Amino acid sequence: MIQLYRNNKINLDFPMPTVLKKLIKEADAYYEKDDWFWYDIRVSEIESTTKQYLLCGLITQGMFQKIWKRYGIS
Repeated sequence: MIQLYRNNKINLDFPMPTVLKKLIKEADAYYEKDDWFWYDIRVSEIESTTKQYLLCGLITQGMFQKIWKRYGIS
């Protein structure tokens, strides 16, 4: 059985771009449904999107690190 990872102790309580917010909302919904396939896809999209947004200055380094820690991206 595949075990999904999400650190619920990390709260993403800061403003973020709409697309990123949508991806996070979808990933969290898939996590709650224990749908590992779509959860993994959304987390991969969160990874690539946060990289782009960090490089473009749309999110801060601190926001980037919090998001990655919440979803276990390394």
